[in-house]
Amino acid sequence: MKVDMVTGRTAFIVAIHALALAGCGGSSPAKGTTTPTTPSSPTAPPISTPVATSACERLGEGTAHATCAAGAMTFFGTVDTAIDQLIKQQPSIFNLNDKAGERSYRVLDTDAYFQGLTEVLAGAGICARMDPTKTYLQVKKSNDFSENYEVLTTKGFTPRGVWIYRDTCTPASFPLTAADSISYIRISFFGFNCNPGVKAPEKADKKLPMGCDGYMTATPKDADGFDVPAQVHGTDIDWHFKKGAEFVSLRQWPDVPFNLTVHPEALGFFKLCAMVQGVSACVGIETVP
Repeated sequence: MKVDMVTGRTAFIVAIHALALAGCGGSSPAKGTTTPTTPSSPTAPPISTPVATSACERLGEGTAHATCAAGAMTFFGTVDTAIDQLIKQQPSIFNLNDKAGERSYRVLDTDAYFQGLTEVLAGAGICARMDPTKTYLQVKKSNDFSENYEVLTTKGFTPRGVWIYRDTCTPASFPLTAADSISYIRISFFGFNCNPGVKAPEKADKKLPMGCDGYMTATPKDADGFDVPAQVHGTDIDWHFKKGAEFVSLRQWPDVPFNLTVHPEALGFFKLCAMVQGVSACVGIETVP
C-alpha cells in the first residue's frame, strides 16, 4: 500500500501530558548543629532514598485483566498522611490561605502536586502513579493488589476523608505495557473537505462521496474507553487495506501518523485497518456518488 505525505493541512492534535515520575532525596544537618524536629504520624512515609521510578520498577508490571471493586482500604492512612507531608515540604504548590475545609488547601500546580505525592510515597517503597487520565492516584506495595484514590477535588483542593478511596484492583492493575494498555482501536472520520455543492456526510455514516476528501483518525482506547496517552502507545501505526485499495488513495499527515486524508478514486467498498502495538482494528467504508 502506498501512503503519501500531505502538506498544508491542519492536524488536530490532542496532547496528553506524560505521567510525571521523579525521585526524592534527603540530607542530614551538619555535625554540631541543632535542627528542630516536627512530630509525624506513624504512617508518614519517610522522604529519603527510593525514587518513584525505582519503587515501581522493583515491583514490576500490573495486569490489564485485574478485577476492581470497593473493599477494605489498606493505603488510606498513608495517602492521607502523604498529602500532609507534601504540604509541609512544598508549600509553594498550594495556596494555604484558600481552604475548602480543615487541612484542605487549593492546589496551584497540579502536575507538581501529583509528582510530589509519588515521590513522598516512594520514600516508603510504595509504587504510586496517576492514572492516564489524571483522575486518581494508583498505589501498590506488591502485585497482589493495588488501590485507587481521588487526590484532588473537582474544585482543585486537597481532599480529606475516606471518600477519596475509589476501589481495590486484584491483582495490581498498573503499570501496564504499551500493548496491554490498549484494549481496542477506534477508527473514524472526524471531518470532510468537500467540493462546492457536495454535502458532507454524517461522520458515523461510513460513506465517502466522490466529491469529498475524508479526514480519518485511529485512536487507541483502554478497557474503560479512555484514550491511551500518546506517550504510552507510541507513534508507530500500520495503516493497511483488507480489501478495496483500488477505490481510494491515502495521504498521511506530516507529524500526525494517526491521521489520514482519504481521497476517493472510484465507486466501491473498501476496508481500512490500523495496527498499534499489535492491536488491530478495521472499518468498512463505501465511496458513493
